[in-house]
Formats: sequence, structure tokens, C-alpha cells
Amino acid sequence: MGFIKEKFFGQLDQPQIETTEQFLAGTDERIIFKTKPNKKAHIWESILKNIGFVLIWMAIDVAALVFSFVNNDIEWTFRIMILVFLALHMFPVWLWVAGIVRSVKQAQNAEYALTEKRIIIKSGKLAHDFRVIYYKDIVKIDMKRGRLDKMCGVADIYIRTNTESVALPNIAEVEEVWDRLARLVKQENPQVKI
Repeated sequence: MGFIKEKFFGQLDQPQIETTEQFLAGTDERIIFKTKPNKKAHIWESILKNIGFVLIWMAIDVAALVFSFVNNDIEWTFRIMILVFLALHMFPVWLWVAGIVRSVKQAQNAEYALTEKRIIIKSGKLAHDFRVIYYKDIVKIDMKRGRLDKMCGVADIYIRTNTESVALPNIAEVEEVWDRLARLVKQENPQVKI
């Protein structure tokens, strides 16, 4: 059993990396700036996403449910069948609610760090995932602010390399992050579009 444990699951008793400082342990890099997404803005974005569709869907299902319970001509067994059907029919609503709950966990675990050589993005819902983007690989940086972002006082930074695009959403200290990031990227890659 020990062979299977080591071969397929690795060393299960090794501690999991949970902080950016642990991720950088053993390197000569230092963190220049570290921030987290604004939790309130992150949650509001997930609430407002598809809200029109969800409200219409819920209104139709609730109206059918109310009609089935107000109408005295319908038997109780049929009412229970309608209730079960509507609970299943409201699957898109349950997905929307699950998305809100997931966004709370994402906002708690997300973190962005700027070091001397790279951007480290920590994310994940259950476990912590680390993603690294080196400044020398960046070809374009954009900042966008939607209506909700303006109301919450945040903005999103979009980073593009030759192989991938990454978003740093809902940053409250966006001017400071933008200035530091632009300076660090220009040092490594002077022809980048900012």
C-alpha cells in the first residue's frame, strides 16, 4: 500500500503551500506589493450576473407553485409532484446561488503579489492554486472599469502574454497596482503596450 500511496498520491504528509511567502520560500525574490480583490465587489458581480434571467425563471416557477396550492381542486399528491418538479425545474436558480457561494470562497482565497521578476496570482476554492506570470513575457496590460466597478471603487487589470490572458479583478488600490506593474513590466520589457 505504501508504494501505491507514494506512486500515485505523492507524499500526502507534506504541508500544503497556503501563502505567497511560503510559495517564494527558497528564492531570492521579495514581494514588492501584495493585494486582494475587494470582496464586496466580487460578490456583487456574482449576484448581478444573470439576475434578469434568474428573476424571470423564479417568477414563473413561484407563480406555478402558488397556483397549485391556491387551487382547491388539485389533490395533495399532485401538489407534491408539482413541488418536486418545480424544485428540479429551478436548477438554474440553484446554480446561480451556488455561484454566489463560490464567489465568496474565491474572494477569500484570492491574492495578487508583485515581486521583482513576476506576478504571483493565488486563487482556488478549496485548495490554493498559484499562477506565475513573468514580466518579460507580458505583451499588453489593460485596465477596465465597469459601472459596478465605479460604484464599488475598484477596477480590473487584464494582462496578456503571447500564450495566455489573465485578469486581476476587483482591485481597490488599482492606481498603485497599475503604476508599480507598469514600471516593473517596462523595466523587463520596454516595448510592451501599456
